[in-house]
Formats: sequence, structure tokens, C-alpha cells
Amino acid sequence: MKIVLCIMKETLKEVLIQNQERNLSKGLRSRNTGISLDLEKIQAIIGPRRVGKT
Repeated sequence: MKIVLCIMKETLKEVLIQNQERNLSKGLRSRNTGISLDLEKIQAIIGPRRVGKT
């Protein structure tokens, strides 16, 4: 059991390192959303699925 956990831990480390090394900003686009990030309140973004709300 201990060997399996060590292997899983190493695999998880490798995956995390690979994801950190990827250039995620390459596929991102700047959008004018009209949402202010300076507010101290929660802002809900609603809309259909899979249209880039995140």
C-alpha cells in the first residue's frame, strides 16, 4: 500500500509540474465584460453553458 501511495504522489507531482510549465495565456482573449473587479461584493455571471463565463 505504501509503494502505491508513493507512486501516486510522484505521478501527481509530475502532472502539477507539467501544468505549471504550460503557457496558458497563449489561448486567452481579452474581453470587454463590463465587470468591475474592484467591488467588494459578489458578482454573478449567468448565461448558457460553455460560452466562456469563467
